[in-house]
Amino acid sequence: MLEASRTAQEYVSGIDKAEFLNTRMVQQAVILNLIIIGEAAVQIEMKRNFPTSRETILPYRGKTAWHA
Repeated sequence: MLEASRTAQEYVSGIDKAEFLNTRMVQQAVILNLIIIGEAAVQIEMKRNFPTSRETILPYRGKTAWHA
């Protein structure tokens, strides 16, 4: 996330708002990095809310509903 935010900042450093709005390539590059940040945030949130560690998986290993 940090790398993507730094990259986006590099793309817009030295240009003003008007130049940013008139340069589609820079806009798309910044948007791509914002998407990367968003996807990383979702992954962090998923891991926080739905941990999958060996301790949570192993107790159910090899068990089926009909042999419980």
